Amino acid sequence: MHAAYVKTLTEIATKPGDTMISVDWELWSRLDGLDRYRFHLRPVIGGHRVGFACFHPKLIIELDGPDHDTPQGRARDKARDAELRLRGFRVLRFWKLEVNLHLDIVLARVLAGLEGRRVRTHN
Repeated sequence: MHAAYVKTLTEIATKPGDTMISVDWELWSRLDGLDRYRFHLRPVIGGHRVGFACFHPKLIIELDGPDHDTPQGRARDKARDAELRLRGFRVLRFWKLEVNLHLDIVLARVLAGLEGRRVRTHN
């Protein structure tokens, strides 16, 4: 990982209410290593801070924890994803546990999404 990214990650992770856990770091390190695509960590898009975004093609990756698996969380995510889709982004959501246990499968799905193929996620 590049030193500038590590500094940026550290700054982001130390902002109150905006922490990253090891699963986020692990996915970020793998996304950062993709040759053909450039991902941005925690950018703000349309007033929403997203997990990871690639602007060409327009793809957002969100990592969800248990708070997203409630009626309120699902409704919030659905509305947010709809707004992001209106901006031309495709949103892929993965459970943090899924990333932790099956990172290679998640990465394969991310690559499929980047290539415009259909991807099965929990959303």
